[in-house]
Amino acid sequence: LVFKEQTRSARAVVRTGEFTPYANVILVAGVVF
Repeated sequence: LVFKEQTRSARAVVRTGEFTPYANVILVAGVVF
């Protein structure tokens, strides 16, 4: 459940930060690892 919550929050942040690809990469890396 925690993992799902993290992915949901990460997706929300990525959507709001589409203009910041570098931040998105960091978020994705943080979720993957």
